[in-house]
Amino acid sequence: MPLLEWKDDYSVGVEEFDRQHKKMFGLINGLHDKMREKIMDKNDLEKLLAELSAYAEEHLKTEEKYFALYDYPQKEAHAKTHDTYREKIRDFMAAEQDHFASFEIMDFLEDWWLGHVITMDKAYEPFFKEKIKP
Repeated sequence: MPLLEWKDDYSVGVEEFDRQHKKMFGLINGLHDKMREKIMDKNDLEKLLAELSAYAEEHLKTEEKYFALYDYPQKEAHAKTHDTYREKIRDFMAAEQDHFASFEIMDFLEDWWLGHVITMDKAYEPFFKEKIKP
């Protein structure tokens, strides 16, 4: 069973963001599966963290591009949450990783992404529905 299961309730009304969120959930689930199967060593964890970090950065920059393009009123506050995420991931990547650290990373990723999507990202849904027409 996946750690993060996508629900239609998580949709933020911007197809590109939803697609990216789904992929991010999938990457986190892949990391979780490897941890559960105990087939991951330190190099695997570092590689998966780098992949997660790169994709998260792509997504966060996409959101920030839309915020600037459409002048989203909460863009600064939202971008600060992105910066906090970036900083935490940099800290994880710089730290010496062990089996217990991988659980801390997993907890952080699950809590942050799920919490961020259903609070911060859902908050911009009405704004972008007015700006972006399907």
